[in-house]
Amino acid sequence: MVLTDGDVAAIERATLAAVSPSLVMEYGNWLMALSTGSVRRAQSAVPLSHQNHSGPKTWESCRHAMAHVASVYRSHGQHPVFRLPQDHFILERAARELGLEPSGCYDVMVGGTAHLIRCASRSPHAESRRLTEVRAAPRPDAAWQSLFLGEGFDPVDGQCRMDHLSRSDSNRYFTAWWNGMPVACGAAAESHGWFSVHGMRTAAAHRGQGHASAVLRAMAVSALERGSERLFLQVESDNHAAVSLYTSLGLQTAWRYAYWKARPE
Repeated sequence: MVLTDGDVAAIERATLAAVSPSLVMEYGNWLMALSTGSVRRAQSAVPLSHQNHSGPKTWESCRHAMAHVASVYRSHGQHPVFRLPQDHFILERAARELGLEPSGCYDVMVGGTAHLIRCASRSPHAESRRLTEVRAAPRPDAAWQSLFLGEGFDPVDGQCRMDHLSRSDSNRYFTAWWNGMPVACGAAAESHGWFSVHGMRTAAAHRGQGHASAVLRAMAVSALERGSERLFLQVESDNHAAVSLYTSLGLQTAWRYAYWKARPE
């Protein structure tokens, strides 16, 4: 799937619509999210274009814009954090001049909703998925919360993420049930022409059995019913099990990014 700069901007706007920062501002080509807590997408600045033009004017403009964005974060009592696409040499050079360094590596993966449904139907766990019931709700109910905050997950981080997701009216919450037990969950939202997936989690004892695939398929069906033909999600690049699952369902990495923040003192 070939993405335009307009797609990149729509994905970034849809991301913030779902994770609900306390404050969102724009400056030139930058989208600034400000919040506290552990949801870094809700407290970092991100470019709305990935064009990588060279030349002194482009460099000076980029450096000036990023310095201004950093000053906005400081004026709100927050350390500046930038979410920058990998291998964008102008942005990375400007970040280093601001005394920032990269942390982590994440994939933005995109795909078609109809294609995901077809792939899920052909997966090795298709029979398991058929026997898995997926329920959707407008709010995170007790079953969804029990998974999202359950054993094996950081409860403080989970509560922060759930609070952010809950602030958005566009999110819906999907829970997979197996033999009367909730086994996998996730949230999804429709915004800016994209269907976005967030907070995918599977109970440790039920991983690798097709339940997450069932949740994603139910999300894609819901998206298609609403006319959304494209979806995206973000995942840590070294989460090989998750990346493998998403790839098997037809999603492709559109770009990778890292968070750039001040070096530890």
